[in-house]
This record gives sequence, structure tokens and C-alpha cells, in this order.
Amino acid sequence: MQQEDHYRRTLSDITRQQNEQLQALFRRSEETEKKFLAFQKKHSDELAERKRILTSELFILKKELTTALAEKVALEERVKNFSMMDRENLNLRNQINDLRNDMSKLRRSMQEEMMNQIQEARTEQDEKDEESGFVVFVRGEGGNKSIKAATPEKLVERHTIPANFYFDILGRNLLQLIISKITIKDVDSIAQNPMALRVVNTLKHWMENYWGDFSSDPELLSDISTFIESLGDSNLGGILKTLTNSEISIVKIQETPPKPILPKLLIKRYSLAEQHTSPVGTSFVVPSSPLSRGPGSDSGSSLIATPSSNQIINNISLSQASLVKPSWGFKINKIPEVIEESRLKFIDIDPLEMARQITIMESRKELLDLAWMKDDKEIKAPNIMRMSRWTNHVIHWLISEIVSIKDNLKLRAQVYEKIVMLASYLEKLNNFNGVKEVLAALQSSSVYRLKKTKELVGIKYFKIYEDLTKATSSELNFKNLRSKVHAAEPPLIPFPGVYQGDLVFLDTCNKNKMDGNLVNFHKFQKMATYILELQSYQKKKYVLESVYEIQDYIRNYSVLDDDRAYNFSLICEPRA
Repeated sequence: MQQEDHYRRTLSDITRQQNEQLQALFRRSEETEKKFLAFQKKHSDELAERKRILTSELFILKKELTTALAEKVALEERVKNFSMMDRENLNLRNQINDLRNDMSKLRRSMQEEMMNQIQEARTEQDEKDEESGFVVFVRGEGGNKSIKAATPEKLVERHTIPANFYFDILGRNLLQLIISKITIKDVDSIAQNPMALRVVNTLKHWMENYWGDFSSDPELLSDISTFIESLGDSNLGGILKTLTNSEISIVKIQETPPKPILPKLLIKRYSLAEQHTSPVGTSFVVPSSPLSRGPGSDSGSSLIATPSSNQIINNISLSQASLVKPSWGFKINKIPEVIEESRLKFIDIDPLEMARQITIMESRKELLDLAWMKDDKEIKAPNIMRMSRWTNHVIHWLISEIVSIKDNLKLRAQVYEKIVMLASYLEKLNNFNGVKEVLAALQSSSVYRLKKTKELVGIKYFKIYEDLTKATSSELNFKNLRSKVHAAEPPLIPFPGVYQGDLVFLDTCNKNKMDGNLVNFHKFQKMATYILELQSYQKKKYVLESVYEIQDYIRNYSVLDDDRAYNFSLICEPRA
């Protein structure tokens, strides 16, 4: 019984505990359900709001999509229209191109017809002129003909003066012939006159390319000025007036010259002189007494006129003034005695700087009409004659520098080497005239016989000498030298003997006037070709600084004549 009661109590406790747990579970379930219902109620409002917003946005998107579709349709319609317009434009362009091609063909056809008519008229006129003896033609390959000779009137009448015709051959006479082709009565009608246009174009070409003819001839300049004034304020007169009122020159950017290589003596000279100087920009004054004398100073003056240094500075030629003023200059108020007594020596001067100074000083003109060979050559060709004297001076100066060193064989060989390097640097500077001068000195009998001296000269110097000799050889009419000159870039100084030889040959083999008193146009045309080639090399100036002491040294050197130089050579190396 007790055990049964125990089981009953135990079962009753278990049942009670389970009931309590079930009730707790029910309460928690009810609370959870309440919370869920509350959460559901709360979020259902938010979902409804979100749904309302999404619905509104969807409506807007649908509206925008409808608008975009409408725009797409409109755009497709416009593209379709543009495609049609492009096709129409393409057709129009093709029609325009066809029209242009037709017009070009028509223009070419008209030009060909016009040229044929002109050629026929020209041929007919040529035949008449040739039959009359006014013009002589020469026919080349392919049947092409050119004027060989003609009267001056016919040359102007034909108005076919080529670009390489040298206008100065006829000078004022040519100008009068050209101007006489038109009669100035009504300035307003001048511009409508084709002949007037051709005359003005010819004068314009003359003035642009050969202004030196006018600047060197006051009468010619006066004649052209009078003609221009007669044109008044017309367009044609304005064209020529612009040319006369401006300098016919090419303005170039000034290059920076290389810094001079000064001998130690000059560096010391300037250093001492700075203590007695006052700065004056780029001006420079040197003492009037020459810095050096050559071995022949006791025999009189040198071969060329040599003004004092102050005169050289104060009377610098245009070619030198167009270079660059020395940037290392200053004005010397007082020269210390030690400086005035100093003498510049050949061995102290760098051969490159010596080549530069020689190049600055060399120039030439007046090749026309063989003026340098006439009785009045000093008047008609002063620069050529001065150049000839200068060339002789340079040759004798270099010979004197070598043979004047009598007792020092090694020093004489060093001077020889330095002169070879001088020629090498002159070639690098494209001063081929200077190269020929140096080689002429080395090939003179007074220097060529100095075998012991040349035995001490380095092999490389003989190699330079041989190369320069071959390059400037007179074989085959200076073939190598001509090729070298034509291949060189200006500025350069050609050897004038080449062109003088050409002009002598041309003048000797051809007359100025042919039968019938016709101008030998072919001769003057060839002569112009030689002269213009030489002038073309002078258009670009050397950009170098002048060292007037070195120039003075070369200019004022009292050289030995041929006999004395040879006697000095015998003293240096007596005959075996």
C-alpha cells in the first residue's frame, strides 16, 4: 500500500510539473503570437508605403519609356531623312566634280589652243627676225632653240629675258629699252595695259635680284626713280616704289661666332691693358704702331698698302662690319710701354685662328668684261687687283716665315707643320682661295728645296698636304676643286682663278658682237652663269670675330721678294 501511494504521489508530482511546463509554454506562445501580430501590423504599413512608392516610380518610368520610344522613332525618321540628304549631296558633289573636270579640260584645251597660237605667232616672228638678221638662233637636242645673238631692241621686244641674264651687261641702255616699250599717257590705263605689267615685272625681277646694279650706279638709280615717279600712285608704281624704299637684303638671325683663340701675348696684353682702360661696350682701339715686322723690314714697305690699326678699326669694310663686333673689346686710354714693345710671332698664333682672320679679310668682285686684264684695271677692277696683290703678299709672307728661321732647323720644321695645318683649317672654313695660297707657298722653289726641314716634319702633315694638293689640282680643268666647291655649304671663298680661266676662255673664243652688229647673247648668258655662281657663294657671310692684332700682323709683315727668299733658303740649307 505504501509503495502504491508512493507511485501515486510521484505520478501526481510529475503530472503537476508537466502541467506547469505546458502552461509556461502556452504563455510564451501567446506572448510570441502577440509580438508577431504587433510586428506584422507595424511592417505591413511600411510595405504598403513602399509598394505605393514603387508603383509611383514604375508609372514615371513607364511614362519616360514612352517618351524615349517616341524620341527614338523621331530620331530614326531624322536619320532616314539625313541619309536621303547625304545621297542627294553625294550626287550633287559628283555633278560638281564632273563640272570642274569639264571646266579643267576646257581650260587646258583653251590654254593649249592659245599656246599653239602664240607659238605659231612666235615661230612666224622668229622666222621674220631670223630672215631679217635681227636674231640668230641655235638649236639643241629635241629641236629646242634658244637665242644665240640678237639686237638689244629685239631682246627687249621679245621680253623673254631669262632669270640668269646679267642685267648689268647693258646697264642704262637696257633700262631705257625696257621703259620705251610703254608710253605713259594715262596712269589709270597703265594697270590695264598687258605690256606695262610685263615691263613692271621685268623691272621688279631686276631690282630684286640685282639691286647692286642700282646701288652702285647713281645714274641708273636716278633713271628708275624717275620712271617710278611717272607711274604716280598706281598699283604698278607702288610695287616698284616699295622695292626702292626698302633695302633689298635678307635679314638673318645673327649667329654666335666662335670665341677667338688668342695667343698668350695678347691675353697678357689685355690683362695688363685692363688696368688702364675704361669700358665702352664693344668698341675696341689698338695702338697705331704695328705689332711686328718681318725679316724684310729694312728693305722698305710691304707689297700692299697697310693702314695703321686705328685706321683699320675706323674704316672697317662692310663685309667685316657685317660680321660681329668683338665681345671682348674695351677702349685703351693708355698703353703701357711693355705692351707697345711686345711683338707677335707666327709660332705663337693658333693656325685655326689664323685661318679665320685670313678668311675674314678675303673677298673679290669685278669679274665682268675681264676688267682685271685691261690697261685701266686699277680703276675698273680695284678689288680684283687688290686681291691679286693680297694673294702674292700671303704667299711671300708664308715663304718668309719659313726661310727667315736660319739657325734653328727644328723650329723651322714646326713652322712648316703649322702652315700645313693653316691650309687644313682654311679648307674646313671653305676658304679654297686661302688653301691655294698656302700650297703655292709650300710649292715655291725657296721652300720646296728644304729637304732637311721636311725630314723633321711629321708623316700626318705630309698626308694632309698631299690630300689638299690632290683636291686643288689643276688637272682636268680643276675637276676635283670644282666638285669640292659645288658640294660645300656656304659661306665659302672659291679659288677665283677657276672662274677667271673660264671667263678668259669664253672671251677669247667668242666675240661681243656677231655679224650684223648683233649682241652675242649666248656669250653674255654663259658669262652671267659663271659670275652669278661666284656671287652666290658671297651671299652668306662668315660669322667670325676679328682679331685686329693678328690681321695687323699679316698685313704689316714686310715680306721677302723671290730673290731674297731664295738666298735665305740657301743660307738655311746650302747646296750639297
